Amino acid sequence: MKVIGIGLNKTGTTSLGKAVKLLGFDKHHSWSTDKVIDYADGNIDELLKFTEDYNNLEDMPWFLIYKELDEYYDDAMFVLCKSQCKHYDKNMKLAGVKEDTLITNKIVYGYENPHLHKKEYIVKYHQHNKEVRGYFKGKDNFIEMCFENGDGWKKLCAFLGKNIPNVPFPNLNKAPKPLSLKDRIVRKIKNF
Repeated sequence: MKVIGIGLNKTGTTSLGKAVKLLGFDKHHSWSTDKVIDYADGNIDELLKFTEDYNNLEDMPWFLIYKELDEYYDDAMFVLCKSQCKHYDKNMKLAGVKEDTLITNKIVYGYENPHLHKKEYIVKYHQHNKEVRGYFKGKDNFIEMCFENGDGWKKLCAFLGKNIPNVPFPNLNKAPKPLSLKDRIVRKIKNF
């Protein structure tokens, strides 16, 4: 069985990958500039062949080829990670971003810096989720999860037919809690 996270990047894919790894799906592959370029070049067959060595896939380019992956594997289970837009603000800034990220952003979103295109990014997010839901409607190899809303081991393990491990669910890369008014004032004074 393969578990494939098909939420857009920055929606909980890292948490999903780690959780699935803890459940025994330890042949993991995540974001890859080379594989996104293969996707852009139309090398879908090569991408599908590449996935044969893995049982845990998430992030780019896997969410771009979920239909092909579903047709290629009879035993693949698909998880659509969802996130609230506040996560966008924390993670989509350009500062300190590697050149590889600029390349993949340009291919996937049409621009290097999604932070400068928040409206378009949110439209893409909703469009992707709608298309995924439509494609998997009525299928039993699909689930949606939002870790920010409390989804975790219980829902994931029931879906995959696994026992709940005796470790906390790995909520990685969480958006920070908003600063209190007092903390924001202190920060402004320090920056002044």
